[in-house]
This record gives sequence, structure tokens and C-alpha cells, in this order.
Amino acid sequence: MLPGRFFFLATLSLSATARPALAAKAPTWTDLSSLQSITYLQVSPDGQHLAYVMAGQVWVGAMRAGSAPKAIAKGSLPTWSRDSSRIAFYSSQSGSQQLWVADARSAKPAQVTNIAGGISPDPRTRQSGSVTDILRVSWSPDGDKLVFGSRVESPAAKASSAEPTWQTADPATGRPLILTNNTPAAWTLNGVFTSAFGKPPEPAKPDASALPKVLVNQLFIADVATKSVRQLTTDDSVYFQPEWSADGRTIVCASSEGRDPWTGPLNLYASTHRAARSGP
Repeated sequence: MLPGRFFFLATLSLSATARPALAAKAPTWTDLSSLQSITYLQVSPDGQHLAYVMAGQVWVGAMRAGSAPKAIAKGSLPTWSRDSSRIAFYSSQSGSQQLWVADARSAKPAQVTNIAGGISPDPRTRQSGSVTDILRVSWSPDGDKLVFGSRVESPAAKASSAEPTWQTADPATGRPLILTNNTPAAWTLNGVFTSAFGKPPEPAKPDASALPKVLVNQLFIADVATKSVRQLTTDDSVYFQPEWSADGRTIVCASSEGRDPWTGPLNLYASTHRAARSGP
């Protein structure tokens, strides 16, 4: 018991000695306001580097004492390639949310995708955990490609079947909706425009061309070297949260098979690399 008691007494002695030094400078509001939160910590597969987000920027640093981290670019959600040589992340610094890739050593970033309107996954494809689940991106094992999900206009569904509850902005201008008596009925909730002066006017038949488009979550593959993007899935089955297999031959994803991802049952689908040209 003597060594343990000695350690306990030594700890008390050191604490008592250090306490006045700590109390000599109490933290100020300036000190507290200068603190930065760190999120999305990602250790590289080889365990040599760490990527994270601080103050809206993606940082990367070596996991050894004395190393200085580098700020890559404004962005979020860093994801390491399997060989630990590159980092994929989302950034809106080009004007819309796109995928970028940076070299782990030089920290030099380059934009990979240039999708019109930006990458915008269906928020209903979040099943559990963080809200960032909908932005999941997966590297091919060889580090040449990325697979991700985003919404595109459905080629089959009619605009009149669009869900009005998701229409929050004018599709023509992108500005918040201002509801008037001429607003298409499909954009409103029943009873919003009940008049206080007699019978409310008959709602005008909405122009199908003015209705919001039906958007469906699809999977895309981006080639990092050529910066080309091709659509992997094409039907209205709602595909999301893709993951590349270890051998690079298969992409696995979830699908609601056209049902609402929040309420309908989900199933798993797989697409071989060769069949990926036509969808799963």
C-alpha cells in the first residue's frame, strides 16, 4: 500500500502547487469566444493523418507530435480514400454544393463535380443518426471514382403529383414563396385563403407547367481524374446511401422502391460495376 499512498500524496502536492498558478489567470470572455469547435473527425485508413472541420473549413494534419495542420478549403464532411492519399469533401465555394477532392500531403483542392443547382439529396433518405447521412459518399477501392446520391427531376412522374409540402421556394427564382389568391392550389394547404368577406373565390385550375417538379433521389458516379459524372440509377425507386464493395465490383445501396423513405419499407440493392451503366 505504501507506493499507492505515496502516489496519492504526490498528486495532492502537485495539485496544491499548481492551483495558484491556474487561478492567477482566470479565463476571460475573449478566451472563451476564441474557442473553435471541431467536428467530423476522420482518421485516415493508414492511421497517419487526421481530417476534420473547424470554423467552416476542412483541415488535415499528421498524427504526430509537433505537426501543424493545414486548412484545405471551405467545406464539410471529409471522407478518406482507401489508400489514404486523398480526401473528398463537400463545398459550396463555387456557388453550389459540389464534391471536391484534395491531396492529403499538398492539401491542394480541386472541384470534381459541377452538377447544375448543386448536389441536393432527398432529406427523407435520412434514416437514423446525423442529418449528414443523406450526403454519404463512397470511394472506389482504386481511388478513381466516387459514388453519391442527389435528386433529379423524375422522367416519369407528372408535375401535378408533386408533394406540395416540400415546395418552399419558387422554382423559377429560388426565392421564398409569397402566397396570394393566384398561387397554384397544389402549393397551398387547404383553407389558407379563406376569405373574411363572403364566399372565397373559386381557385383557378393550376397550370401544370407552374407546378413544382417531382424530384427523385438517384445515384451518381464521379470520375476524379476526368471530373465527369454519370447517373447510375434512372427509375423512380429512390436510391440512397451507396457503398462501394471492397473488390470494387459492386455498389450496394438502400431503396424505398418508390415509397416514401420515411414510412415505406426499405430494401437493399446491389449493382455490379459492369451493370452500373444501366442501373441496378
